[in-house]
Amino acid sequence: MPGGADRPRMPRMPAAVRTTRSLLLDDVVSQDELMARNVRLGMTERQRDLNRAWAFYLSQQYEACLIDWDGKERPDSLHSEAISATGLLGHLTDVTSQPNPLPLKFRRPSAPYAIVPTIVDRFTGVLFSEKRHPVLRVPGEPVVESLLVSLAEAIRLWPTMMLARTFGGAIGTVVVGAKLVDGRPRIEIHDPRWCEPVFADAETMTVASMEKRYFYPRSTKDPKTGRTMVRHFWYRRILDGTRDIVFKPAEVTEREPVWVVESEIEHGFGFCPVVWAQNLPLPDSLDGLPDCPPFVYDISHQIDMLLSQSVRGTLFSCDPTPVFKTDAEPGEGIQKGAGNALFIGSQDDVKYLEMAGSGAKAAIETARELRALSLESAQCVLENPDIGDRATATEVERAYSLMLVKAGKLREQYSKFVVKPLVVMLLRALRSAQERGAPVLLRSKLDMDLDAVVKRALEVLDPEGMLELEWPRYFEISLTDVAQAVTATAQAYTAGLLDLEGAARFLAKYLDVKDVPGMLARLKTEKNEREARAEKDVLDRTNAAPGDGEEADAG
Repeated sequence: MPGGADRPRMPRMPAAVRTTRSLLLDDVVSQDELMARNVRLGMTERQRDLNRAWAFYLSQQYEACLIDWDGKERPDSLHSEAISATGLLGHLTDVTSQPNPLPLKFRRPSAPYAIVPTIVDRFTGVLFSEKRHPVLRVPGEPVVESLLVSLAEAIRLWPTMMLARTFGGAIGTVVVGAKLVDGRPRIEIHDPRWCEPVFADAETMTVASMEKRYFYPRSTKDPKTGRTMVRHFWYRRILDGTRDIVFKPAEVTEREPVWVVESEIEHGFGFCPVVWAQNLPLPDSLDGLPDCPPFVYDISHQIDMLLSQSVRGTLFSCDPTPVFKTDAEPGEGIQKGAGNALFIGSQDDVKYLEMAGSGAKAAIETARELRALSLESAQCVLENPDIGDRATATEVERAYSLMLVKAGKLREQYSKFVVKPLVVMLLRALRSAQERGAPVLLRSKLDMDLDAVVKRALEVLDPEGMLELEWPRYFEISLTDVAQAVTATAQAYTAGLLDLEGAARFLAKYLDVKDVPGMLARLKTEKNEREARAEKDVLDRTNAAPGDGEEADAG
């Protein structure tokens, strides 16, 4: 995008609920007022749902909880240091002493387990990690294919796609932008929570324009008191088929700001440079399906509560408590721990009471069962101890079949609706810059006329055309797999069940052969050369034999 260096620096957007909480809770005295302010400040129902899902991925779903698991008011980091240094709890509230203590489900778990990010990252790794991402192929167009390889390296396509897939897996939607910065192609990942598109074609989700808008905190000094104040401002940006507009920051109030343009760039592409896609398809919906079904979030909360209660019970009960059997009157209240005692019975006796731990063990076992249920519901397999090191790739894939079915759907979705449109969009942006005479910088491993190659690439690829994504196997093939495949293929070929081409195509995937016809042609050439050399050797020996015999007779 021309003039990219002059683009105002984009402020850091709110990661999840921290900024939202600080803004919404300011001077709020009731739940009704809190909910009303949420609506007035522009958080739509869609944004709240996506924000909740993203918070689960970041393990920040409990950031709004004011009460810790032990029933005490949760201090921030500064107050925690003060409490540790002074030994005084200060003004912290203890809800357990209130007539109606806050139920456990509304407290902040002390031992959360991040099952949601574990599932999302597992599928992201299966799709776009270093050894598992696809390769861009254009059959019959080696120069165009070389251009795409150079383009993918220039924009760091596959590492960037991991971030895009993270958003998709976590909240169900992927939003990727294309641009040129000083002649260099770039892609940017937009946070779908804060983006609102207008589609030129709702069926294909072709974006006509998109607004990106969120609020963020900014620390300022009060000129009168000198104290640091936190104020919140709107960031707003609009992308369409001709322009990229960024507005000046506007302070967040309960009224719509008066917007003033800060920068406006005519990108000249002739299309809105944004790809909008669903993680898993959901008809008649703006957002797709995330990796985790909705009830997995509830199960995740149950797991966190079980683990937290198990840890809490262990911490409070592992210290042995003295038990006195005596006729003396016990004091008021019961406190556990080595520094306290329980008075029971009517005969004098003393012993120590230690926990059996059955409750904590039952909680952990239940949490494990819920974890397995969550993984099964999300079709995610993390590990399989029943598969040994010597298992074949077929055996491994069979054990992971539940996950691979879903991974196959994700491959198809990201190939067709994210990677291919994005690559074509970048080529169209490059071509647009070339036609305007703007500089285009793209290093290639081959010497090529960049203008001609980009033009040719669009001829064969636009809208997608011959572009293919060649995905690798999910699991590496072992030598055992190769040996068994070669043996079986040789037997089938000898028995006349396979011809040479069929045998070669079957073994190609085991031997990492990309060009089967080329391999067969080379094999035929090598065979002819060997046969020619063999015939020549026979002729040479035949021609030399009589001479040797005559010399022997003469001797």
